Amino acid sequence: MGVQTDMLIIRISTADAPRRFWLVAAIVCCSVVSGQAAAEKWYFEPVVSMRIGYNDNTQLKTDSEIETTASYITGYAAFGFRTEVSDVSLTAKMIDRRFDNYKDLNTNDQFIKLKSSVRSGQNRFGLGADYQRESTRTSEFDYSGYSSTNKIKITKSVSPYWSRALTERTSLQLGGDYTDVVYEDAELTGLSDYTNKSIYASMQHSLSERTMLQAVASKSLYSSDSTEFDSTSVQVGFDYRLSETFSVDLLLGPKYIKSEYVGSSGKESSSDVGRLIDIGFRKEFELTTVNGSIATSESAGGGGKMTRSTSLNLSLQHKLSARSTFNLSGTTQQNEAGGGSDDSSLDRTYFSVEPKLSWKASPWWTVTGSYRYRRSEYTSLDDGAAESNALYLTLMYVWPKESLGRWMDL
Repeated sequence: MGVQTDMLIIRISTADAPRRFWLVAAIVCCSVVSGQAAAEKWYFEPVVSMRIGYNDNTQLKTDSEIETTASYITGYAAFGFRTEVSDVSLTAKMIDRRFDNYKDLNTNDQFIKLKSSVRSGQNRFGLGADYQRESTRTSEFDYSGYSSTNKIKITKSVSPYWSRALTERTSLQLGGDYTDVVYEDAELTGLSDYTNKSIYASMQHSLSERTMLQAVASKSLYSSDSTEFDSTSVQVGFDYRLSETFSVDLLLGPKYIKSEYVGSSGKESSSDVGRLIDIGFRKEFELTTVNGSIATSESAGGGGKMTRSTSLNLSLQHKLSARSTFNLSGTTQQNEAGGGSDDSSLDRTYFSVEPKLSWKASPWWTVTGSYRYRRSEYTSLDDGAAESNALYLTLMYVWPKESLGRWMDL
């Protein structure tokens, strides 16, 4: 189980054709550079997938349901180099969505993330840096469902850390994160620009080959024009491998949140003690793998409101044959007001289940058919639940390493 903090991961995206051109150009340039370096240190792994589908309620709303077919193109590339003491990676991803007869729903999300680390003796120093540009229709879903407007959200973040092996069984890690979020035409979206700063310290101790103890302390400060959340949390837990095929992990503790906001009578404040829970398991059978987790968290987004979320996730993968695989994933999430607030407008339940059947046509091509059901309901409203049924066909291509290596040697 990794360190749990209120940090956002950074990425990059662009919403128009010229920006997409520069993103592709950056990927090509980096791949050329990697081709000139030592083969045992550098790598370049591109993946492209194309998906077409039908959805009877694309925006997952109770009113103005939109029934349409859509096409999705996803491009992903990972490149970097590794040595005995260092690791540098750069990943780029673009998701382009097009909806028939509803051009105002079209989105183009693009992401770039840089991760780097270097080891010196018992110390390891790391730095992550990301830039993200995506639509508010997709970026705000976890907090409040789809945004009613298609505007751009820009996220910039930097995350340094330092870790040290204190003994053969004990290690310490210190780190932080600074995130800056800006919305295009924020006044039209009902969202506010904000920053989030956080620091954390974690310690891990190995009791045995099967048991690892962990303690984490973190502090974060969320700030927008009208709201400020000062959060402090402490969590303790363990990772335990019951057998070679069954493992569980647990991390839990309290979180204290002090809130300051502009209310009807001016600047007001409140405080609250919440709970953080993160429990997961993994079980492997001969042909089947099952993963599950339950987690609670408290965080704030562009709405400027602290949201407490409780989520349950389950996934199953079963190998039907050498080339075919069945996957089943499901999630349920409940949102409510956090930070001492009693804002019922945040009360929302969400459920999703998606079975998939994949066939590996060749080492490079995979065809997947899937069905997805979703349900969303705002419990403070009388509108009832919004439901969505969707069918998808996806074709994914993984670039062959052999031909890629020959191309890079040119």
